[in-house]
Amino acid sequence: MAEVLLDHAQGRAVLADKGYDADRIILAVLERGMQPVIGSNPSRTNHYFDMDRELYLERYQVECFLHRLKRFRAVAT
Repeated sequence: MAEVLLDHAQGRAVLADKGYDADRIILAVLERGMQPVIGSNPSRTNHYFDMDRELYLERYQVECFLHRLKRFRAVAT
């Protein structure tokens, strides 16, 4: 499913959460000439650490923001 989303992706990097931390997805991102910025799954044995720290920080801030929105669902709806 993620490969289908990548067919429409544009830019220099793909920012995603731990759910997209799979070798096939990372390889698909690299094949398209993009940099994967994906949080590493704790159960992964070989972690992928070669990523832009500034982009990772932005990805993390968006993830935290979405988490806060989910916590205050009553206010949002």
